[in-house]
Amino acid sequence: MELKIVDENGHERERAGVNGHGLGAQKAPLGRLLVDAGLATAEQVQAAAAESARTGELFGEVLLRLGLVSETDLGRLLAAQRGLPFVADPEVSESACELLPGADARETRALPLRVEGGRAFVGVADPSAERLARVQGLLPGLDVSFVVIVPSALDRGLAEHGRSRPTASTPAGADGNVDVARALAELEATRTELGAAAESLERTGHALRAVAGAASRAEHRLAVCERELASMNAEREREAGRAAALEERLVRGDEFVAELGAKLSELTRTVQAAGASGPA
Repeated sequence: MELKIVDENGHERERAGVNGHGLGAQKAPLGRLLVDAGLATAEQVQAAAAESARTGELFGEVLLRLGLVSETDLGRLLAAQRGLPFVADPEVSESACELLPGADARETRALPLRVEGGRAFVGVADPSAERLARVQGLLPGLDVSFVVIVPSALDRGLAEHGRSRPTASTPAGADGNVDVARALAELEATRTELGAAAESLERTGHALRAVAGAASRAEHRLAVCERELASMNAEREREAGRAAALEERLVRGDEFVAELGAKLSELTRTVQAAGASGPA
């Protein structure tokens, strides 16, 4: 199957259109591309950048973990940012596996995809300038074109990288060279799987630490809210006490007024009686 390359709009590109060695120059920041594409707000981009700085995760990994973008959307944006093609469904040619040893491929997180017309296509999920330059340095003298692939495809490819089997034409000597070669290939495959699992565990660890941090912040906020609620309840009780005291004073005032009125009435009657009994 031919290598399918699509641009950031999902349109298939001609292989001849791949730009030279693939060392594309960075254009707009990824956050701006996200906002311009309508995939995230400026506030979400700022929050993801702060989370990346706090946890040490790559910005793209944070975006994926928070569900702001899909792997495909992220791949297309990164490809557009670097001026590189995006491979929608990469297939790895067995001959391409010989370009990079498994250890180098895992360390650089670069997956050889295909050798075609004297050009090597290499897939990366994070096309940073440092990564591209490092891979290019591992392939001296080769015409290398980089393409962006999604992280899950990269992980699958790295897990399979180096799983070569001896062909039927491979001579088997009396010293068991075929068995040794098979054992080495299986060992390399196991190392690849362990490396991919370790990377997956590391990403999971970052995610768990982020969740633990969020839970800690939520717990702290809950404690603050509980203290504020307790303070409000105490103030309400004090207000209720003051209201009860005021009501009691009003009752005593009403009683005093009633008593005073009674005395005034009695005094009035006394005065009237005295006036009536005086000299004519």
